[in-house]
Formats: sequence, C-alpha cells, structure tokens
Amino acid sequence: MGCVKTYSEESEKGEYYLTDTVELASQDHFSVLATLMDNLEETIGINTRVHLAEVEVAMRKRINTEHMLNGVTLADPASTYIEADVKI
Repeated sequence: MGCVKTYSEESEKGEYYLTDTVELASQDHFSVLATLMDNLEETIGINTRVHLAEVEVAMRKRINTEHMLNGVTLADPASTYIEADVKI
C-alpha cells in the first residue's frame, strides 16, 4: 500500500499503527471497511511478555478445542501444544 510510505513519525518502538494506516488509506481514497471480530482475543496487541503469554494460551486453547471436537483425546489440554498446521 502506497500510503505506508507517507508515515512521517514512528512510535518509540519503531512501530506503525493500524489506526494511522486506516487514516492514510482513507485520505488516499482507498476503500476502508470495518469488520466485527467474532473473537476479541484476535485483536490483542502484544507489547509485553505477559501479552505474548496470554495470546499463546488463547491460541493453544483454540487449536486444542478444535482437535478435541474432532474426536482427539487430550489428557491435559492446558499443557498440550499442537502446531496450527498439524492434522490428526
């Protein structure tokens, strides 16, 4: 997207913000649409190790739940790690 090149200031961490991108895209007459998220956990920003751990727990729960609903028995889902692309 061409509007990313127009950023003049970055945050202290060198990040670009989604809200700024939406504003710039709108100013450049790009179509900007809103969407509702079914799962609020998908919108969590990761700024600390605590946030990272929270997101990892949410992702592990989502993956494990899907497998269990498909008939896989997990003795301890809270400590079972399955990669997102694994097929059982």
